[in-house]
Amino acid sequence: MNKRIVWRMWPGLILSGHLIFAQERPVPQEVNHAFNQLFPQAKNVVWRDKITDFQVTFSDGGKRCEAKFQEKGNWISIEKSITTDSLPAIVKTGLSGSKYADWKILSSFVEYLPGGPTQYHLVVTKDDAGRKLLLFNDHGKLLRDNFSL
Repeated sequence: MNKRIVWRMWPGLILSGHLIFAQERPVPQEVNHAFNQLFPQAKNVVWRDKITDFQVTFSDGGKRCEAKFQEKGNWISIEKSITTDSLPAIVKTGLSGSKYADWKILSSFVEYLPGGPTQYHLVVTKDDAGRKLLLFNDHGKLLRDNFSL
């Protein structure tokens, strides 16, 4: 008899625990204000609470974008999709001089960081080797290569 009660209660316990952990904080007013100042024309805005910061995905001028903000409204990074053709020549040269020279670019993004550094993210693929996320600086140097999902 006790086993039946436990088995009947189990789904409710799981569901209630899931709901507790699924709660998110509201986006702070400072964050929302900073975002609206930077991107007054943003469309399709979706916020995510990442615990240590707030992440927003949106479209701006027809381009897919993502921005991260600290709780007090300071921006951490802004990433915008760009076409492969609009990649700087120095980044294309860096790719062609790397071990990924014969990999196909699936998508590319430019990332702006506070203080001026700019980085370029390239999602590349080659046959059965899967996908890689490559990170280049604005001088065409490959900084990092990670597996991408």
